[in-house]
Amino acid sequence: MPKKAALAFPRITKRDVARLIADISTNRSELVFFSTHSQERMLERGATNKQVFQVLRRGKVVRGPEWETNKDHGWKCLLCDISAGTKLNVAVKLIEKRPDDVVLVLTVFNV
Repeated sequence: MPKKAALAFPRITKRDVARLIADISTNRSELVFFSTHSQERMLERGATNKQVFQVLRRGKVVRGPEWETNKDHGWKCLLCDISAGTKLNVAVKLIEKRPDDVVLVLTVFNV
């Protein structure tokens, strides 16, 4: 009989997502990664790493968080804040990994 795929339920609660993203980006920045797409959009839109980290640390959730099970399991959300005089949105995914959760920046855009 074929083996069934295990269901993946979140270990982190929805209400803790923004706090954990802020904590990781403040105290464990080596666990923040940028997708190729996000790096290309940052160059295109003139956004810096410093601005993105500011949004990760202080931004408000404007969409989500939503639990995603495709590819890497984790919480996907959109954060927004004003950084260097520009209103910046950062789409991010908090990926549940053991022993350390990681933050993946998916895209960056101005409002």
